[in-house]
Amino acid sequence: MIRSHTAGTSFLSILPAMVILSLLTVPAHAETKTATTMGGCKFSSDLALDVWVIRTTETGLKRELVGRPEQIGKTPSPQPLNIPRCLLWGITPIGKADIKALVLASRFCNNFPPALRLREASDADLAELKGMAGLRTLMLGGTNITDAGLAHPKGMEGLGSLELWGTKISGTGLVHLKGLKKLRDLEIGGRNTNITKADLSHLKDFTGLESLELHGKTIRDADLVHLKNLWWLESLKLSGTSVTGAGLVHLKTLVGLKNLDLSNAAITDTDMVHLKDLVGLESLNFKFTKITGTGLAHLKSLKRLRRVNLGFSKITDESMVHLKDLTGLESLELGRTQITDAGIAHLKNLVKLQVLALWSTQITDAGLANLKGLVDLRTLMLQSTQITGAGLLHIKDMVLLRELSLCRIPGLTDASLSHLKGLKGLRVLDLDTTNITDAGVSHLKGLVGLQELDLGNTKITDAGMAHLKALTELQMLSLRETGISDAGLAHIKGMTNLKTLKLASTKVSDAGLVHLSGLTELQRLDFSGLNSAMNITDAGLVHLKGLVRLQELGLTLTNVTNAGLDDLRKALPKTNITPRK
Repeated sequence: MIRSHTAGTSFLSILPAMVILSLLTVPAHAETKTATTMGGCKFSSDLALDVWVIRTTETGLKRELVGRPEQIGKTPSPQPLNIPRCLLWGITPIGKADIKALVLASRFCNNFPPALRLREASDADLAELKGMAGLRTLMLGGTNITDAGLAHPKGMEGLGSLELWGTKISGTGLVHLKGLKKLRDLEIGGRNTNITKADLSHLKDFTGLESLELHGKTIRDADLVHLKNLWWLESLKLSGTSVTGAGLVHLKTLVGLKNLDLSNAAITDTDMVHLKDLVGLESLNFKFTKITGTGLAHLKSLKRLRRVNLGFSKITDESMVHLKDLTGLESLELGRTQITDAGIAHLKNLVKLQVLALWSTQITDAGLANLKGLVDLRTLMLQSTQITGAGLLHIKDMVLLRELSLCRIPGLTDASLSHLKGLKGLRVLDLDTTNITDAGVSHLKGLVGLQELDLGNTKITDAGMAHLKALTELQMLSLRETGISDAGLAHIKGMTNLKTLKLASTKVSDAGLVHLSGLTELQRLDFSGLNSAMNITDAGLVHLKGLVRLQELGLTLTNVTNAGLDDLRKALPKTNITPRK
């Protein structure tokens, strides 16, 4: 039976038993909807589904998931899942999808999820899906769909986004999609596909497209000639293609283009001259390219440019000088480059920067001195750099910082964390794989707004845990591979907002699990031993039986028996417990 819980809508009549999707749409909080976000509701189902979101903003240690589906839960679940405000949310059937059940649910439920992602799909499945006229987003990446199968989505009149990367289409099937007048986003190419110039000729008729993604080495310069009349195109991704400057010349008519992704493409510095007339560009991605940075001189005319990604490129300190005139930049990615302090000196006038990634570069404390004026920074990624504790003095006045990553920095000292005391706005702090001890953790006790804290593989002990007990807003805490024991867990029993707790390879035993019984919001809990078995046995599992919101529980390399696992599964039937028998 499906019941609609939307305010003002009466219960629907009883439907066939195969229709087992049930949606709850009670607002999770009083936030006004905008044209660009959705969610803010609750969702439940009796179908075996992964439920996911694509977020609109960077969120904590999960910032790399932005733009990709991030799983927030599974159904069936003990409680309805909260769907946060997001760019998009949807479902993915677990195992072989019951397409008929999904189609029936979409017809009779007023609030069917706006997006459907299939891990497995054939042309025959698409024939069933064509009845889902209200579906907004269909994600078929990596499936066995062919050109013939594309004849079926033409009946999905409401379809606005279609993902076809890694399918078996050649491109000729695109002719069937011309009737999808609401189609705004299209993604094709990549492995298994065999796109040719002739196949992409159909793109010239998709004049309503706002976003287009073309992947793979089979996409060449000549293919881009078919894009020159896509006047409404705002976002174009050419990641991993064979496109060079000869192809970029065809883009000069796309005056509305805002986002251009050339990551892992074949472009060079000289090819960048063709970008200088795309004055509406706000975002450029050169990640994994061979550019050295001399071509950045051609970007001076792009006054609206806000985001540039040069991660994993060949950019040099000398060419960093071309960035100093891009004073409107708000986000700059330089991770895994050979930039040193000399290059960082050219950033000190980019005072509008909010996101700066310098991880795995050659910068030292001296280089950080050039950043002290960037007080608008919200995210600063410094992991795996050459800085020491002394360098943190230069960031102590960045009071707007929300996310700071200092993991894998050998020179980080306990005393240096005193410079973080004034960063009361911090929500995410990553200190994983550092030499921080209890003395260093003592400087964190005033950061009561922290939501994510990673202390994995540090030298914290039970004594240091006392400094964390005031951090009751924490939703994620990692203590993996530390010396924490049962006594240390006593200090986290007041962290009732915790959703993720990582205790793998600690000294925690059965006796310590009693301190977790009140953490009823927990969704992910890991006790797995990594190098040796943890002293968790069947006797300790009784304290976990009340954690009904648990979605994932790791017990690999513990002393739990099969009988203990069976008993726990009776109490937590909807929790994914590893190992399986």
